[in-house]
Amino acid sequence: MNIETFLPYIKYLGIAGISILGIVLLLWLGLAITIMTRTQGVPKALNHFFYHIGQDQINQAYQLTTADYQRKISKQQFIKFIKTHDLKTNKRILIGIQMSSNGMKDIPVKVVLKSGKEIPTVIDIVKQDKTLLIDRLDLDLSSDS
Repeated sequence: MNIETFLPYIKYLGIAGISILGIVLLLWLGLAITIMTRTQGVPKALNHFFYHIGQDQINQAYQLTTADYQRKISKQQFIKFIKTHDLKTNKRILIGIQMSSNGMKDIPVKVVLKSGKEIPTVIDIVKQDKTLLIDRLDLDLSSDS
């Protein structure tokens, strides 16, 4: 067997390779669009919430929670949670991708403190009157951190 016997088939191998690459690209693009549409506004809402905590604007941060959250967690409990976990010293947040049928529930968020320590949290977000509000803020006890 020599190379001349494979020459007619090389063209077909190139077409197959380009086709596979095209399919992979389309799948990747579809996944990216799905993630972007499901999480639209979530990073901004979370950054806004933690910005207020970092600026010691606890009342404003508490106002970014739902009425249901406020019924369950008093402002004093909210302040205690922030102080206990030193969330006022947050430097940035790392938002995990949560793809579930629950929508914006159980979003894993790591709060990176100025000390470098990472606090794993889990957050639920609810859309009310075109505004995203925090409906749950808990420690992520299932996290490996």
